[in-house]
Amino acid sequence: MRNLDYKELLLVPANIGLLRFHIYGFERPGYPGEVCLCYKGYSITVKGENKKWTLTLSLLTLNQILSKK
Repeated sequence: MRNLDYKELLLVPANIGLLRFHIYGFERPGYPGEVCLCYKGYSITVKGENKKWTLTLSLLTLNQILSKK
C-alpha cells in the first residue's frame, strides 16, 4: 500500500513528545489508505477507509501500548 501517489506527513507536538503521522492514500472519500504513527521506539500502522477514524485508531492503539508499560 505504500506505492500510492498521495503521501502526507503530520507532526503533532504533545506533552509526551512529538507524534509523527505518515499518511498514505485517502485520495478521495472512501478510498483506502494507511496511517503509520511513529513515536520514539514505537511504530503503529493502521489501514482503513476513513482518514479521521484511522488517525484516531492509531492514537488509541498507542495509548493502549503506553498504558501497559
